[in-house]
Amino acid sequence: SFGQVYRCRDHKLGVDVAVKVIKNLPIFNDQAVKELFALKKLLPADPDVPDLVTTANDFSKKQQAYSPKSAADTRHHHFMLQLVDSFEFRAHKCFVFPVFGKNLYEHMRDRDFAALPMSFVKSTARQLLSALIHLKSLNILHCDIKPENVLIRDEASAGVVLIDFGSSCLSSEATFTYIQSRFYRSPEVLLGLPYGFDIDLWSVAAIL
Repeated sequence: SFGQVYRCRDHKLGVDVAVKVIKNLPIFNDQAVKELFALKKLLPADPDVPDLVTTANDFSKKQQAYSPKSAADTRHHHFMLQLVDSFEFRAHKCFVFPVFGKNLYEHMRDRDFAALPMSFVKSTARQLLSALIHLKSLNILHCDIKPENVLIRDEASAGVVLIDFGSSCLSSEATFTYIQSRFYRSPEVLLGLPYGFDIDLWSVAAIL
């Protein structure tokens, strides 16, 4: 584990936020730099959607990002969690995100792993595949897609959002040999073969 996520309170804005705190060890700091790079590349290019990292002191824009309506509307974010702010505290790199609910694994566990409605499965598939299409356009591999990294933003509409880019890399830098969680690991990674965008598609298929 690269770090821990905490539910915190932004007292200036009066809202709860999710803060991912990275362990302050060199190996984790190096990976955090790569994660931050990926998260910034994922920021929406739509001029109507604020780049909240570079406008971190604009409280009105930050408050807009934390609002339930804005956080739930992930069309501009391609169904991926948007970084709102980043900072360093006592040598720990910290990333700030809107707060969502439970992840897909917790949702299935709470249902005693009973089959999910087909409408939910289809909606989840569409959103995750849309996320993969956008990642490919940015030459980014997620490298750790699993139920724990899919947050449910709206159970009623079967809305999900992809999180945790701590293992991500650019397609040109796909040289790591130990990636992906065991049950969602693609054959080429298992066999130590060259890999690319298809490994994320395999993980999504394994989830479905």
